Parts: sequence; structure tokens; C-alpha cells
Amino acid sequence: GRHDFQINLAMELMIIGIEMDWDGVGERPDWMRQADWVPCDCEVCYFCVNGHTTGIAHKHKKRRKTVVYKCGTRLTNDQCDVDRVDLGKSGSYCRMCYRNQDKSLSIAVKKKNSNKSRMGCSQCQEHICESCWNEGYDKHR
Repeated sequence: GRHDFQINLAMELMIIGIEMDWDGVGERPDWMRQADWVPCDCEVCYFCVNGHTTGIAHKHKKRRKTVVYKCGTRLTNDQCDVDRVDLGKSGSYCRMCYRNQDKSLSIAVKKKNSNKSRMGCSQCQEHICESCWNEGYDKHR
């Protein structure tokens, strides 16, 4: 519908703009990304169509979490936590409560119905309430 039309129109306008300012070989215009190409496999954008990029962007690996204790000791870990920890942020809705709700509900209703929590998995950076954590956090299964 309308959304797809707007996306396709935007892609075409970007392609036309790039073709007007760049020949595809020489120095890139100032407004264009100067770093290495980002992997893309959409077969729609200018860069895929003209062979500038190939492959797909892979999901980021879990980053190594460094915890600094009051005594100054540092602990680096790339595994998810066994215990819920304070994420050091203000409270937010429980992501697992949100995911477990009926898909037909609106986003606002799902957030309102979810429990609030400041704690969760430091590696996943998701707020998880105590009842969901005790039930078994779904991303750790």
C-alpha cells in the first residue's frame, strides 16, 4: 500500500540523487558515507545494484561486559548473567512480559500491562521483572 509506495519512492529518489552527484568510480561526494561500505543484500539500493556492496550484515555478537566493583576490581564477561542485576538505568517495562502478550494489542497497551523493573541481564541489556526471571528468561533458553 502507501507505506511500500513511499519506501520505493524514497529509494528511487536516493538513486537519482547519487547518480547525479557521483559516477560510481571516483571520489565520493561530501554528503556520502566516506568509510567502508556497509554489507547489504537487498538487491534494491544503488550500492547493491551497481555491485559496490555484497553479503549480508550479520547480527552483532554479544559484547564483553566489564563490571567494575567498588574495590576497583574489573571482571570481563561475555556470558549472560545467572542473577538479575541492576542495569544502572531508570526502570522500564519488562521486555519478556511485553513479548508474552497477545500480538493483537497495541504497543502502548502492551507496555502499560507489563511489569516495571530496573533489573535484568547486563549482557542482553533488557529489563526483566522478577516473576519473568524466575519463570525462566526467554532469551536464555
